[in-house]
Order: sequence, then C-alpha cells, then structure tokens
Amino acid sequence: MQWAAIAALKAPDSYYEELKRDYSAKKAILVEGLNAVGLKVFPSSGTYFVVVDHTPFGLENDIAFCEYLIKEVGVVAIPTSVFYLNPEDGKNLVRFTFCKDEGTLRAAVERMKEKLKRK
Repeated sequence: MQWAAIAALKAPDSYYEELKRDYSAKKAILVEGLNAVGLKVFPSSGTYFVVVDHTPFGLENDIAFCEYLIKEVGVVAIPTSVFYLNPEDGKNLVRFTFCKDEGTLRAAVERMKEKLKRK
C-alpha cells in the first residue's frame, strides 16, 4: 500500500486531470442513460457510483430489481439495502458504477432502454 501511495503522490497533475475528465464523461453517459430509462438519479460526487430510485418499475425491493436486471436485461446493479442497519431503509435504491469502459456503459444503457419496462 505504501508503494502505491508513493506512486500516486509522484504522478503528474496531468494524470489526475485526465482521470477526472474520463470519469466525468463516463458518469455523463450513465446518468443520461438512467434518466432516459426513467430512473430517478440522485446527485453524486467523489465516487464512481450513481444511486437511483428503482420504484417506477414496480419490483418489491432493491434485491428483486437487481435480480430482474441481471436475468432479464443483462445489466448488473448493486442493491443498497445491504449497506443499511435497517435494510428497509435502502430497499428503494440501487447503485450503478461508471468505472467501466464507455462501450460497456453504452451497451448497458441500450439494453435497459430496450428491455426495462415500467410495471
């Protein structure tokens, strides 16, 4: 870990500027796509996750929605209830990550547009 920290501290500013531009572009692809699908996207910063409200699609909780996404749509999301002391508090939310290549993000968004239907 210390060697990694040294390498990070020695990296030029340009590395971090490019990384920020890259992640900002990927985030925009995902957020625009999730909005187009009809999910309520919550603002995020300082992370490579985007949290959404899945309830417009009529599944009982975050786990059911994530299982539906995997089986029927071919997209993976993370149920948030596992992060709550009371899982009920997170049952309406799931999170997606944008630390993928742009092609993967675009393909996931297209699959959701084609296959994800409001119930």
